[in-house]
Amino acid sequence: MAETDTARVAAVDLAIGGMTCASCANRIERKLGWLDGVSARVNFATETAHVIHPRTVSTDELIAVVEAIRLSRGTLNVIKGNLFWAFAYNVAALPLAATGRLNPLIAGAAMAGSSVFVVTNSLRLRHFRPLSAAGGESARPGEPFTQFSCSRVGAA
Repeated sequence: MAETDTARVAAVDLAIGGMTCASCANRIERKLGWLDGVSARVNFATETAHVIHPRTVSTDELIAVVEAIRLSRGTLNVIKGNLFWAFAYNVAALPLAATGRLNPLIAGAAMAGSSVFVVTNSLRLRHFRPLSAAGGESARPGEPFTQFSCSRVGAA
């Protein structure tokens, strides 16, 4: 029976660069664990992931999960940046406009400029390219296939 179980599963070691905290490793483990039958152990120190998966789950699917995490982190960072600039505009411009110190024409132009900035900042996500699709060589087991980014840079 053990031979049958071994024939159904495969193990792969994937290199993951750019992890900045143990939370990154934990996040990758949890997300890979969402796939049926997949168990992953990510080592933060060596920046590798040891993944045991059924043969029905391809290495490309495992890589796609980590790339999706990378895209979601980028999206969240853009949203936070957009909120910061939108609130910064409102904190600075609303009191000036309410007290009459800011010409309504200038306030309207600044508001339009703020909206253009937020939209332009969001368009940066269009340039996201999965690293695993860059020529295919980075998708090989044992080679770095992603540079994981974490929003907790500098966190202890």
